[in-house]
Amino acid sequence: MPVELRAVAPGRVLVLAPHMDDEVIGAGGTMILHREAGSALGVVFTTDSGGPAANGHRQRRATTEIRAREARAVADRFGFEILAVLPHPDGALSLHEPALGRDLAEWIE
Repeated sequence: MPVELRAVAPGRVLVLAPHMDDEVIGAGGTMILHREAGSALGVVFTTDSGGPAANGHRQRRATTEIRAREARAVADRFGFEILAVLPHPDGALSLHEPALGRDLAEWIE
């Protein structure tokens, strides 16, 4: 079946990404098309992106800070807004599903 492609219409776009960098790895091209169309783009990161708990608190915190700076630079370049970095631990998101569901419902509202 052939697929008919259509132009991206401007609107409001919310990208949910588990880690800082997943927003552009998975949806980067679509985000660029939406930016060019004039859409408002926002990203919510669902984890702190700090890496495995085995790395220790100090290392996880340093990793989170580095990745947050990198994500901010990408957001500025792509023209989207980072709406939130949720505090759920990287690598253990399934253990925090009820809280994640509440957090995401709040942002979607």
